[in-house]
Amino acid sequence: GTPGNDFSMTVELPGGGQIAITIIGGNIPENFTLVYTTVESEPTILPAGWMFFGTIFNLDAYQDGNEVPNYTLNGDGATIVINYIVPTLRTVEVNQDYIESSLQLKQLESGKWIDTTRIGEVDTETKVITSTTTQMGQYALFAETMKTIYLPIVLK
Repeated sequence: GTPGNDFSMTVELPGGGQIAITIIGGNIPENFTLVYTTVESEPTILPAGWMFFGTIFNLDAYQDGNEVPNYTLNGDGATIVINYIVPTLRTVEVNQDYIESSLQLKQLESGKWIDTTRIGEVDTETKVITSTTTQMGQYALFAETMKTIYLPIVLK
């Protein structure tokens, strides 16, 4: 990416779907190369009440061939649009009850999945999630699991 010039890339997801990343030129503080890498393993730590939804990747910034840790974009940063497929993304079978409208992109930070993206919108009809972020790092898609409440029955 170059300051003042818009940047975009599209990546096909294993198992179908795609991720499109767009950065408006004014959000790029200095020249860099954005590297998208698919992570082959599933997360071993999950946020409480959430399930992994089959998409995990790294976004890294490089300058002069060297990774720039903590590279931060200006303004609204990057827009990440994920076109997803249900019931499978990647090789993961989604066989739990989940709330599709809760799909959210989370970032791994200090061993925990946190909400660093600005929650955009989830369109369950067209299967599109839109988020924005200013940070580089590892991201994964999660869905909130449905909670079952059991009530006792008293018979007299």
